Amino acid sequence: MEREHKIKVVFNSKTYGIITIEEEFRKDKNETNIIKNVNTSLGMSSFPTAKLEINVTSKFPNLISIKTGDEVSIYGCEIDKSFEKLFQGVLLSVVVKSTKETIELVIESVSAFYFLQKRQLNYQNFINKSGLREILKELVEFCNINGKIEIDKSISNEFLLTPFNNFQALSLINAICYDLDLVYDFNKGDIMRISKRNDVLAQMHTSIPFVVDNDKIISSEFKQ
Repeated sequence: MEREHKIKVVFNSKTYGIITIEEEFRKDKNETNIIKNVNTSLGMSSFPTAKLEINVTSKFPNLISIKTGDEVSIYGCEIDKSFEKLFQGVLLSVVVKSTKETIELVIESVSAFYFLQKRQLNYQNFINKSGLREILKELVEFCNINGKIEIDKSISNEFLLTPFNNFQALSLINAICYDLDLVYDFNKGDIMRISKRNDVLAQMHTSIPFVVDNDKIISSEFKQ
């Protein structure tokens, strides 16, 4: 049986600012929803993504202004419960599908950490040259990423950055993780969580499968 639930989508448009859509999905509701479909995907060492299909109506005329590079946050929950964040990221593409009667937006988005692939760093960019947490925090701030890196408490902060030139920001994180035998995953897209590789492997062997009920509005995938 499909559960009744509600969805909230918050766009941060560079043109119009905050645009918030909140809808309930009930079995006895016959009217057309503005939010047609939401699909999110999370994975180990892969960027969280989300796809949205939205009807543009007179209630939210500014939706047509949504563009690539704008930010989006998606929340969901069962009816009468508090919203939980499902995804946060940046729009990669916005496709407008129009007919005589309707306008529909098909939106592809990805975690803001995706853009670490596009930023080049040099040794001189860092004020802190030692301390794992200080170095990675500074990296996120320098790359202007709307998110943060969380490092497990069990991981030592001892790390010394050695001189380098023109290195991709994500490649630098990968190199540090390889050197220290660490792995990272993402939490909803706005947090990169770094853990010891052995701890993650141990959790995988003792974990219980998580089952998601069939739902025509929200769907999820988990990749490893």
